[in-house]
Amino acid sequence: MNKKTAGTAVFLFFSLFLILCTVSCSRAGLEKAVTDEELPDMIMTEASYTLGKPDRTPLRMQARTITIYSERNRTVLEEPVFTQKAKDSDEIELEGSCKRAESFDNENVTLEGNVRVMKKSDNVTIECDNLIWDDKTSSLSTDGLVRLSYKDGTRMTARGFRALLDSDTYEFTEILEGRYSDDQVSE
Repeated sequence: MNKKTAGTAVFLFFSLFLILCTVSCSRAGLEKAVTDEELPDMIMTEASYTLGKPDRTPLRMQARTITIYSERNRTVLEEPVFTQKAKDSDEIELEGSCKRAESFDNENVTLEGNVRVMKKSDNVTIECDNLIWDDKTSSLSTDGLVRLSYKDGTRMTARGFRALLDSDTYEFTEILEGRYSDDQVSE
């Protein structure tokens, strides 16, 4: 083997070595990026989702997109509309919509963006930017601003809100606008 051939062989060996090192580093970075970002197990479009346990009236949701991440028991719904029937009845008691909903345990769901919930038995519409739905305690809550509108025209704006749906109890941290009326409760 002459000097020129030996030099070319060494050059090719080091070039191949550098290429392999570069590729393996890039691949390692790519693998880390993929594992750091949770990948969904399933993505469905125009699909239904049921929140709740068999012993309670479920919240049924229809969404543009439902993405399921089974490793963390996480479900994300885009543009859902939802309904819940009254106990022991086929009548719809609650209905509503929002931009996005996320659940981690199939008992609680966080509703976000233009949240609107109508409770038919109380003739009330609840509107806010985010709301936590706790199926286990049958309650709704938010620390943010909330607006309540009743069919009789009464309106209320508050900061901090909790609704106990089974007992028709509404609690506020601070009422910013509106007023409470005993006549409205007795109807």
